[in-house]
Amino acid sequence: MDLKKRLHQLILTSNDNIELEENLLRMLNEFCCEVVAEVLEDHDTYLMQDMQQKGYKCERKDTRNIQFLFGNVCFKRRLWKKNKESVYPLDETLGFMKYVRYSPLVMMKASLLATQNTYQNSAEAIQTLTTLSISDTGVRNIVLRSAEIVEEYMIYQEDYEVPEKKEVPVLYIEGDGLMLSSQKQTKMTLHRFQLHEGTRKSGSRSECINRIQFADFSYQIAYNRFFNYLHRHYDLKNTVVITNSDGGSGYSPEVFAELALGCKQHEHFIDAYHVNRKLIERMFYCMELIQPMKKAIRMHSEEALIPVFDTMESLVSDGAADEMEHLRLLKGYVSRNWQFMRPFYLRQLSASRSGIGVCESNHRPFSYRMKRQGRSWGKIGGNAIAHLIDARKNDSLREALSNAWKRQVTIVQALVDTRLVQKLLGYEFQMHTGAVEGKISNYGSSASSLGRIRKALS
Repeated sequence: MDLKKRLHQLILTSNDNIELEENLLRMLNEFCCEVVAEVLEDHDTYLMQDMQQKGYKCERKDTRNIQFLFGNVCFKRRLWKKNKESVYPLDETLGFMKYVRYSPLVMMKASLLATQNTYQNSAEAIQTLTTLSISDTGVRNIVLRSAEIVEEYMIYQEDYEVPEKKEVPVLYIEGDGLMLSSQKQTKMTLHRFQLHEGTRKSGSRSECINRIQFADFSYQIAYNRFFNYLHRHYDLKNTVVITNSDGGSGYSPEVFAELALGCKQHEHFIDAYHVNRKLIERMFYCMELIQPMKKAIRMHSEEALIPVFDTMESLVSDGAADEMEHLRLLKGYVSRNWQFMRPFYLRQLSASRSGIGVCESNHRPFSYRMKRQGRSWGKIGGNAIAHLIDARKNDSLREALSNAWKRQVTIVQALVDTRLVQKLLGYEFQMHTGAVEGKISNYGSSASSLGRIRKALS
């Protein structure tokens, strides 16, 4: 019975419309899986001639199951060998990874879900909307493997891609750390850096233009990746770089000055949100002075600060050492960061002020996924989710999980093969002895010529 007759028969015999649609979906998926399996096996046969021409020998046929969005496809493909190399050409052509039973599209969809939901909720969503059967552990395994591929893709971009550098009038750079709970009952910091080229209106809200971000539990990894991306993609010689941070460890003005190397002009700001939080923390015993302090900072007037600090000192309670200490710390904080508290309107910048201070709000995709309900993380699992969130926000997840860039790596590696280069240059590699190491013997008289040289060198 052909498919149309089977579907027609199913409609005639069904009394429950929901059950009918479920059965229709199951039947169509089964039919689709059968057709795809046949096509894959036919394509494997098509690849035979090419493999034979390359000197490979067919060893056997092996069965493999791949879960696609439309269902499980079971097919056979040939294993080929040459010398000690073994390869399944069909798997390489279609980008099926070793020991992974899910298609790249399934991995991409599951990864996208997992960046916004728990593994359990992601598994339930997949099972509700598709015919796939997957557990929360299965989703976690997909996330870890996808994160590994994203990592490999970032390394590929750094090693092989040479993008044309952009020149923009203004570039905004920010960095901040997000505290998360560790599975070891401690706190760990997710370090984040981001850049964008300004903001534009999107309905009633503003959005960043060409925003790129990098996050990692290792500060050095996050910083190096961001630095490499920034200086590979942007020519800063005619760019005004505006940076913003809370001034904490790893996010000092000196760090951003290094990031902005070679720019036309660099302007650094201490984040206004963190300044206000610092004022509330230090001025708890004289809250009525917070507004005059903010006004003095907005005016960037050192003269206006003096009466505020004097009044704070006069309000210190007798014997209240903690209040005096908070006053001392606040004076030090303002003094250290005074030049970076200079407001936007006094710096004569043509850029928009709305471009700074967005890093804190961009913590949300991470904090919503990684902080709610008392969640705690290990470094491997936490980094996996953080890297996938970055890839989703940077619009690079789809490209990373496809096999197009891996083919480019293979082509480039073939072009730079040492033996090929030698052949093209027309010479054979010659062994050489290298630099010869010598030393002066310790034996012999110290009064001799060699003895005097040995003494001088020592």
